[in-house]
Amino acid sequence: MPRFRLLLPLVLLLSGTTGCGLFDTRDPEPPDRAGARCAPADGPDRVIDNLRTAVSERNPACYALLLHPSFSYRPARSGLGAIFETWTREREQSAFERLAATYPTADLTLAMPSGTYRSLSADSAVYDSPYTLRLAGSTSSYTARGTLQLSLVTDPASGRWTIRRWEDAGTDSTWTDLRARLSQ
Repeated sequence: MPRFRLLLPLVLLLSGTTGCGLFDTRDPEPPDRAGARCAPADGPDRVIDNLRTAVSERNPACYALLLHPSFSYRPARSGLGAIFETWTREREQSAFERLAATYPTADLTLAMPSGTYRSLSADSAVYDSPYTLRLAGSTSSYTARGTLQLSLVTDPASGRWTIRRWEDAGTDSTWTDLRARLSQ
């Protein structure tokens, strides 16, 4: 009889929880838009892929993950005023957020057809590529062309790769020009 008294509460508890769905499998939640298709940056190639994805999906959260805490930017030309003298990770992120908000339905593509690694090691890389950034909307369009150089580094603690330095080069309608327009 004492065994029965010990087992009775356990049996009642288990039988009560099976009817309420406590142990049922939940339906998966849809992915958060902020992290959709932004794969862990476990190598330099993944950073490049994530950059294309962040741009085409206008995904500020994914874009932010690409930027090193000490991110720096060198514009294509120096004649654009003082705007780029104090360009920081936060300003880069803000410009990208404005791009996403200003052109929410535009077709936005980033092509880097022939990128190469000028230098590649276990914890850093330098990636050079010509680029074409196309923004095609119903009321406006813009095409930026130039050459970018990305200095990529890895965080030894997390193993995550990020863009430490971004250099833009070109003479007319570059990504620098678009950044300047979005920052005014």
